[in-house]
Formats: sequence, structure tokens, C-alpha cells
Amino acid sequence: MNFKIFLDQKSKLKQITLSGNEAHSLLAPPQRMKQLESLFKDKNTPKKAAVLIHLYPDEKDLLHFVLIQRNSYVGVHSGQISFPGGKPEAKDTNLWDTALRESSEEVGLNGIEIHKLRSLTDVFIPPSNFLVSPFVSYSFEKPEFVRQIKEVDLILEIPVSKLLGHEQVLRKNLTTNYMDEFEVPCYVFNEKVVWGATAMILSELRILLLS
Repeated sequence: MNFKIFLDQKSKLKQITLSGNEAHSLLAPPQRMKQLESLFKDKNTPKKAAVLIHLYPDEKDLLHFVLIQRNSYVGVHSGQISFPGGKPEAKDTNLWDTALRESSEEVGLNGIEIHKLRSLTDVFIPPSNFLVSPFVSYSFEKPEFVRQIKEVDLILEIPVSKLLGHEQVLRKNLTTNYMDEFEVPCYVFNEKVVWGATAMILSELRILLLS
């Protein structure tokens, strides 16, 4: 997708009704949608987090977004592909502030003007008990990305055209440190498997951009 086309559609994208659970269910791991139902049924109180889906043009004016591969550590999301983001801190006024601050720390969005497009539908992550709020942002120039060495192993710059071109959902067998081998729907970018909450968010973004 060309950046100018995105800018021309920007006002419309802000108004489109989100596809929510319909989009999430296309890329949800096994049992995830049932777990989401139980979240509200059992009145569980998950921890809050926010992530940023940042859109920007490359040198050819093609629209991109950024993902990260997290470092390996003792935890349920070790080494996984995700959006930059994290937990709120006391200085954050709201979850948009959280998404912006965490992303600036993790991939270096400082020095450019970041514009907020809109929020997407919250996603529940049962293994870590987080309810994640995704926000879509954009800039008129490409950030000079700098990874946070402590938390980020790799920064991935993905053309939006690759997401829009995923007409068929792929399926891969994976193992994690909390579950034996299981099959998940996923996207694959730069030979990296993107699944779980990140894929669910991307599914909603894809439907939004194609609307």
C-alpha cells in the first residue's frame, strides 16, 4: 500500500466499525475465544497493557509497520514476535501514553512526530493474564529505529502489502514453555512466525485497511 493512499483513507479508517471478535477468531490460538468468554463470565481482573501499531513510509513511499522479537527470558512470551508496548506506569495519563512511551523506549520513536489514528479492539492473553489495548499510529517519515538491548532482540520492518496479501491463514505447529506442541493459525513475515495476540490484532488491522 502506498503511503499517500493510506493518508487519503485516514479519515474513513477512523470511522469504520471494528470487526472485533470476528477478526480475532480468524487468528486465535485453540480455545482462545472460549477463554475470552470466561474472562467476562468469571469476572476476572486481568492486568492492563498497551501496544503500538506504528505505520510509516519507507524510502519508496510504501506503507510499513514495525514488530519486535523479544529477547529470550524466563517467561511465557520469551522470544516471541510482538508489537512494541508494555505495562502502564504512574506517569502515564492513559493507555495511549503507555503505548507511545513503551514503544519509544523499545524501538526508538523519539525525534519524530507521532500521530494517533485510532484504537483497535482489546485482546486478552490468558497465559500472562493481560488485557492488551492496541493503538494505531502513523508518522510522515520513517523512524530511525534503535532497539532496547535489554528487551528487544530484533526489530522487524514489515510492508503492509505483505499483511494485506495474506488471503489464506497459515497454520504452524509450535511448542512453548507452558504448552506442548499445538497447531496455531499465524502469519509469517521474514520467516518469523507471528501468532497469538499479535496475529489477532493484525487480523483486525488487515480487515480495517481492506474496508
